[in-house]
Amino acid sequence: PGTIQFLMSRYILTKNHKIGSFIKETLFRMAKGGIYDQLLGGFHRYSVDASWIIPHFEKMADDNAWLLRNYLQAYEIFREGYFKETAEGIIRFFYDTLTAPDGGFYASQDADITPNDEGSYFTWTDDDLRSILTPDEYNVSKMHYFDKNGSMPHDPSKKVLFIAKDLAEIAMVTKIDIGKVKELILSSKSKLLRERKNRKAPFVDKTLYTSINGMAITSFIKAFRSLGYSNLKEFSLKSLDRILSLNFVDNILYRSEGTKAILDDYIYLIEACLAAYEVTAAEDYLKKAIQLMSICIDRLWDRDFGGFFDTEDDIMGINLKIIEDTPHPSANSIAIELLMKLSFLTNEESYFHMAEKCLKVFYSRAKDIHIHAGSYFNAMDGYFNPLKLEIYSNKDSALFRKALRNFYPHLYLSHKENKGFVIPCFKNTCYEPIKSSEEFDSFINNLFKF
Repeated sequence: PGTIQFLMSRYILTKNHKIGSFIKETLFRMAKGGIYDQLLGGFHRYSVDASWIIPHFEKMADDNAWLLRNYLQAYEIFREGYFKETAEGIIRFFYDTLTAPDGGFYASQDADITPNDEGSYFTWTDDDLRSILTPDEYNVSKMHYFDKNGSMPHDPSKKVLFIAKDLAEIAMVTKIDIGKVKELILSSKSKLLRERKNRKAPFVDKTLYTSINGMAITSFIKAFRSLGYSNLKEFSLKSLDRILSLNFVDNILYRSEGTKAILDDYIYLIEACLAAYEVTAAEDYLKKAIQLMSICIDRLWDRDFGGFFDTEDDIMGINLKIIEDTPHPSANSIAIELLMKLSFLTNEESYFHMAEKCLKVFYSRAKDIHIHAGSYFNAMDGYFNPLKLEIYSNKDSALFRKALRNFYPHLYLSHKENKGFVIPCFKNTCYEPIKSSEEFDSFINNLFKF
């Protein structure tokens, strides 16, 4: 996800069509593969083949939170409806499986029911389809997503659903109107999903980890900004308030109940607080982000060389300071962006100097590991190419909503008193105040022409 994020930033700034084509091809292949749950939505943990077809069936909240951001960004840039559908599918999976009624995001759903099970909850046989679907639904669905390349290695009769033929191909082969093809596919998916929900489902880990919740909350807020669904904002804020209440007690941050926080927990919760501040203009969220960053710096900042350690205490005499991305972007990379954002929001230069120090201390390592430090290079892109918006407008105004819906990967919003305009600053240049949605569109179109 960090590398895709960096490449999308590069595409916006350079209009390099090779980069754009690579991003689109990669995201299309993933979303059409079996690694994506074609019935409910959401991504499985990883693919065990080179074609994104056969997955390890576990579904992780952190993976899906970051892939949600990738697909939202891709939709904003390329306006491909399929990217929006995939993002909405990830959101649907979260609501169905990994959200707590009182707010908060669960950690994961297991791959299997028992140790000797191999994806039985998610796979299908030909007999399954024949018994559940009408003949017309079966014939179209078999072409669309029930293909021999989805056969499970241990039992070829069981298949993972993936997009083998798109609707236009099926319409051409069958001579059925494409609208009817779509109708048959949708009805077959609805029936199969309903049938799957009658099966015993894999175990869900309902631990409310601070870091995972921070990632998911920020992703849901980004989804609200992109798609405009108010329920996403409401659930995000309810979740953030719950996690702050549960896991930030007496000025001590916990990873989960009784377990001390590590760097991921601080950074991703700070990110969520700043995301909440940007959409609400509520100063309490900004103050909470500042408070958490102060504690994080006090306990995890390397005062000799810069950068953040993973933990407060040595483990076997070692304290790691990591820039490598795992399935999600490294906390140090995200910290660089947060420090720059806090510098803009508070006018506190010390934050910016710390961000610079992080970029310098990790540069050699990031250069050596290339793609595995994609989020570091994305942070570096943000250092050189920030877009800052000072919002002198009521949060209920059309102008604020327009600024909020604007997409740019390194965007900072600072709320000021209501004077009816927005002041944009790109890099080190500030421009004339913008007083209407039309002026805002004109400014953005001239700054980033797609």
